[in-house]
Amino acid sequence: MPLRLVYLLTAMLLAGPGAAQAAISICFNQELNDAAAHPVAVELVKAVAKRAPELELRLVPLPWARCLREAALGEHDGVLAASHTPERAAGLVFPLRADGQVDETRRMFALGYWLLRMPGSELSWDGQRFLGLGKAAPPLGAQRGYSIAEFARQHGAVVDEGSPTAEAMMRKLALGRLSGVLVSQAHAHDLSRDPQWAGKLENAGPALLRKSYFLVYSKRYSKSHPAQAEQLWALLAQERESAAFKRLYRSQLGDALP
Repeated sequence: MPLRLVYLLTAMLLAGPGAAQAAISICFNQELNDAAAHPVAVELVKAVAKRAPELELRLVPLPWARCLREAALGEHDGVLAASHTPERAAGLVFPLRADGQVDETRRMFALGYWLLRMPGSELSWDGQRFLGLGKAAPPLGAQRGYSIAEFARQHGAVVDEGSPTAEAMMRKLALGRLSGVLVSQAHAHDLSRDPQWAGKLENAGPALLRKSYFLVYSKRYSKSHPAQAEQLWALLAQERESAAFKRLYRSQLGDALP
């Protein structure tokens, strides 16, 4: 059966007539559908799809928090490009080593996170802690559902993660309701090229951390299709190391090591 990589723009399409029972439903952050988004996650899956013509992959764009929630409930087979947290691991299946730790070799890719501030701000990150965040200072901003929020809290910051989109979070920063924003490498790259923000933001220190992103599965799918799950993880790891994907990653995200 020829492979088909299908983008379903609404949940209604997913449930529409003729949907194949064998299709693997993988939800992902709908912001990746934006014309300006970096396509590395989706392009990696497209490349894997060509390697596995016996599989049918359905990519379903959803708000990120909803995608994670529905996959944990078994309404989708997997989630594209999720970083590991204990909360996510409670409801979803990550690739693991024999010792039970997350297997970094089976990641899709890795990305850094940055703290951005407005020029003149005293906010900073010194690699170990946040500075310039007094009791009266506004919180840091993180997008809803993004795991970097918990990292910041563990390092003493108050975090507002009520923004469903990057644009909403940036509006709060412009209004002075946030001291700074915690953004992925991709968002930082975009903002540096956005006329609205170019020259109006600066890094508040070194990268906070570098996180690996995985294709993760619902417990239902992992239990019912263990061999297929392992096959997809292996194919993703192989494609990540390809010269074509490394070129795409560098061109879109400015970093040589996916």
